[in-house]
Amino acid sequence: MAEYGSLTNIFIPEVQNKYVNEFSTTQSALWQSGIVSNSAQLADELTNGHGNYFLTPFNKPVEDETAGDGDTSNDAIATSQLFTGTQTSVRQVKTHAWDARDLAVQMSGNDATAAVALKAGLFWRNNMQKQLLAAIKGVFLGNIADDSGDMINDIYVDAATPAETTKINTTSIIDAAATMGDHWGSLGAIAMHSTSRAKLMKDEPNAFVPASQSNIGFATYNGLIIIEDDSLVVTAGSNSSEYETLLFGQGAFQYGQARDVVESVIDREERTGNGTGGEALILRRSFVMHPDGFTCTSTDAKLPIVNARLEAAAAWTREVTSRKQIKMAMLKHNV
Repeated sequence: MAEYGSLTNIFIPEVQNKYVNEFSTTQSALWQSGIVSNSAQLADELTNGHGNYFLTPFNKPVEDETAGDGDTSNDAIATSQLFTGTQTSVRQVKTHAWDARDLAVQMSGNDATAAVALKAGLFWRNNMQKQLLAAIKGVFLGNIADDSGDMINDIYVDAATPAETTKINTTSIIDAAATMGDHWGSLGAIAMHSTSRAKLMKDEPNAFVPASQSNIGFATYNGLIIIEDDSLVVTAGSNSSEYETLLFGQGAFQYGQARDVVESVIDREERTGNGTGGEALILRRSFVMHPDGFTCTSTDAKLPIVNARLEAAAAWTREVTSRKQIKMAMLKHNV
């Protein structure tokens, strides 16, 4: 049996780091749904590069160009160019530590090894979700400021008794998806507040398939993977609250994690506890979580890049030419 008074015996970094990382991704609906995709390129840039910001080049589309008509003349064909662009992503550094004495008491009598690894995995999973939601907020605020809200279907009214047409429903969700034009079929997941989901389930029970009956391990709504999250934005109005429901396609966000960071360490301090000694489990992660098609425009290169900075409208600029290339849409509504 593990000695519960010592983190050294509870958490062995070289054994459990892999498990912690796997738990924080595979147990998250964000990763499982495909909203966030692991990027080997970003991981390489973080591991081999320097600084806080990274440039990722991309080729702009050519499908909208018109083909010419051939003839029998000696004229040379006119040529066009393949234009490129760059996206700028930002390094994130997050840390946390647990005190050994408190942790040992909490876990006394449990499977200590699994408990610490589970706590660490849950910690990263929840923090990655907070990070994602901060960037999503900034992206859509930027969309309103810079692109006339062309990614948003806003049907909300601040009324004491909202009409059914201003509440979340199939039609309004389709209209939000249709902001992508003929690319709307690439949207495969819907993130909604539990209140919004309850409203839809009352109105359209047959549109829902529970996870136990689907072939993908997720509950679905009209074929869309459901991500239920009460941390989604709810804004109080004078008479009623405004809810946000989000639609995503696979790879809407790219994620890369530095491989050269010591992710966990046990720090022993003999002077603590008035000389009785103690330990702390310290976790670290250096990563990029980046909305595909955007540049992070913050001019302050100092760390930390706190979530509040990512939530600002000025933090993001859309780099791709067409709105259709951005696999995100939002519905603002009553319930």
